Amino acid sequence: MRNEGHNKKLLSRFVVITYILMIAVNILAEVLPLNNINTGEIADKYKNLFTPVEYTFLIWFVIYILLGIYTMYQFNFNLRRPDNNDRVVRRVNFYFVLVNIFNILWVFALHYDLILVSLIVMILILTTLIFIRVTISNRSSLTVRERNSIQIPFSIFYGWILFTFIGNVITYLILNNFLPKTQSESGIIVVLIVVGLIAIVFSMFSFKDIVVGIVFIWAYGGIMYRHVSSEYFAGVHNDIIITCGISIVLIVLVMIFVAIGNRRRRRR
Repeated sequence: MRNEGHNKKLLSRFVVITYILMIAVNILAEVLPLNNINTGEIADKYKNLFTPVEYTFLIWFVIYILLGIYTMYQFNFNLRRPDNNDRVVRRVNFYFVLVNIFNILWVFALHYDLILVSLIVMILILTTLIFIRVTISNRSSLTVRERNSIQIPFSIFYGWILFTFIGNVITYLILNNFLPKTQSESGIIVVLIVVGLIAIVFSMFSFKDIVVGIVFIWAYGGIMYRHVSSEYFAGVHNDIIITCGISIVLIVLVMIFVAIGNRRRRRR
């Protein structure tokens, strides 16, 4: 029992350490910048028809703040909850340490133009976040407030990584000449927008989670604005605009359906 308590505290400290390292690497990559290229220049370098407008990427700040809140929350949580009720947090913490390490590797891969490596690391991050969401969804020992405090940061992170993963796949395919790098080829992007829609709808139903849907509304809204705005494509790709608009409406409808289902389950 004493060893278990020691391991629990040690894991909590690893969460704090790896989170701080992850944030530090992200800041240094921008300030130095790493390999003499900053994040904005990387985004410009690999822009394609799937890339949303620049302000969309501000969600990274929201994600890092929410993960910081969770990092502090899990430390206090472990101090006040008995061992038989905090297993979910310990399991999440284990996966979160991995996510932080993978995130650091992903930053280096991006800045050193290792696109295939960054794609592989992105798969590892996405898979680990799926494990986290499954862990949270399958536990009934947590109160609604506790579940939300743990769930929301990782729901938003999962949703954005899922969207970013699709973007990374497109970048890899373009760089390796599997996709044409021309502004006229929008049909493939439409297909991938639909693929993202299917993935996020499946995630909302599987995790009974509407927060992940909000992330895709934000992301698809960013794509749609970039294609509508006169500063960018000025409505040239109507198929992408229409697909994003329909996807957003469908996501909102699924969110309402899932929210109603969650409310009924709580009443029972």
